[in-house]
Amino acid sequence: MHLSVNFLPQKIRKTYRALSEARKNILHEHNPNKYKYKLLQKIDNLDVKSTPFDTLAPLNTETVSVVTVGERGTDKFYKSVITFYDKKKNILQRNIEGNGTNIRRHYETRGDDVARLRNIVTEKYDDSICQYKTSQIEKQVTYKLPHKRKFSTKLTIFKNVNDGDVIHSTVTEYPFNGHGALRYLRKSLGLDLEMRKGIPYIISTFETANAKFPSGDRFLPFRFMLDQKQKLHSMTRFFLKEKGLEKMNTRVYSSDKVGKYTAGFFDETTNEIVYNPETCAHVADLSAHEVEHAYQYSQIGRIGKGYSKYERTAQKLYGQIPNSSESLEAHRYAIASQNYPKIGKDDNPAEIPGYKENYLEIKANEAGEKAKKEYDEGAKFLKDQFHMMDF
Repeated sequence: MHLSVNFLPQKIRKTYRALSEARKNILHEHNPNKYKYKLLQKIDNLDVKSTPFDTLAPLNTETVSVVTVGERGTDKFYKSVITFYDKKKNILQRNIEGNGTNIRRHYETRGDDVARLRNIVTEKYDDSICQYKTSQIEKQVTYKLPHKRKFSTKLTIFKNVNDGDVIHSTVTEYPFNGHGALRYLRKSLGLDLEMRKGIPYIISTFETANAKFPSGDRFLPFRFMLDQKQKLHSMTRFFLKEKGLEKMNTRVYSSDKVGKYTAGFFDETTNEIVYNPETCAHVADLSAHEVEHAYQYSQIGRIGKGYSKYERTAQKLYGQIPNSSESLEAHRYAIASQNYPKIGKDDNPAEIPGYKENYLEIKANEAGEKAKKEYDEGAKFLKDQFHMMDF
């Protein structure tokens, strides 16, 4: 079994590391592209208030570490890494600077040494402009072995790199944390997604022999998007296209206009779907629900019963409804819209008389529940392979 050098006594450990550095120097001389950089300096456990980094520190920072890396052979400065920790020694932020690099990495950690969840967002800047953004979720469970040693199932890592209109997304599970040959038992699935008019499309895939993608899953691209707001907006665009409403140019965005008792709404007078991603319980349920409202009001417009610009535009673009049963349903929508209760931003819709019983809400709830059921059923195939992740 492979053992970490940290298990060795301190004196032997120092000798081992010195020999390792000497070996790297020799290899670097023969091949300058190998082991190009070396540690110049490392300072740990600095009180943040006594450092010049105090103004850069995120909230709840207690200590700072500073690492300086140089070019091997010349000891010329290459880059610095400044890491901010909270009182539990969890990383809050890491700044990497030097040699044209300007990276900010933000961490959110929950749990303990036994079960830990970390959300990591990395942003690379050039002249104060963010060039790309990476989102990553890490889940790790650690099992304690006798003699105070630790053995861990290392985490499943779910990583997204947003590069313009392309998202590179991978989920990887390491069954054992670097213990000899077992580390090669990792399993991984990867997608490259291209964003077209706000909707993700798969342009390439990757899978190891021990992992498989589900077949016939129309929600698969969305499962590999980690940004909740982006996923919610993209799925809304997807449902609008399915309903044939992409020509309506409905605005989709997030705002504090959404009340505390709801996660989103469709407004036919302004032709917009507005969300609060923080209160969204299920992306498929919520987006399908609000798109169903957009569809209902477009149908009201097509039978000439609408008064808003949105409804009149729907009639102009799509014309009269030719199907009699579809037209009858649109008339039901029109009647329900006249009886729809007025709801203020701070009102709880569930407490408003007639809200739950309104036909528009009944049908929108049905659409949301149907999408939620399909989404959850499709997620099971992936969850059976990557047990610690949500898809």
